[in-house]
This record gives sequence, C-alpha cells and structure tokens, in this order.
Amino acid sequence: MDVDSSRDIAAKYGIRSIPTLIIFKEGEPSGTEIGALSKQQLVEFVNSEI
Repeated sequence: MDVDSSRDIAAKYGIRSIPTLIIFKEGEPSGTEIGALSKQQLVEFVNSEI
C-alpha cells in the first residue's frame, strides 16, 4: 500500500515505518513486523500467523 496516498489507513494501523507487514485474519490485524526481514524471518513470521 502506498502510505503517502493512504495516510488515513496508515494512521489507523499505526504505520510509522516502512516496511511494515501486517497479517490480517478475518478482517482484523493478527500480527505485525516492522523493518526489513530476511526470507527466513518472513517465512517464520507468516507461518507463525497461520
């Protein structure tokens, strides 16, 4: 998402740093990671939220 053109959504979810990854379950945020992640860290984050 382009946070510059969607500032209201960025504010709603407290996005202050880029990159920010938010995983949603049933329309609600269930996990957040801030900052660059290695491929392994990304896989672990996604798998932990399944």
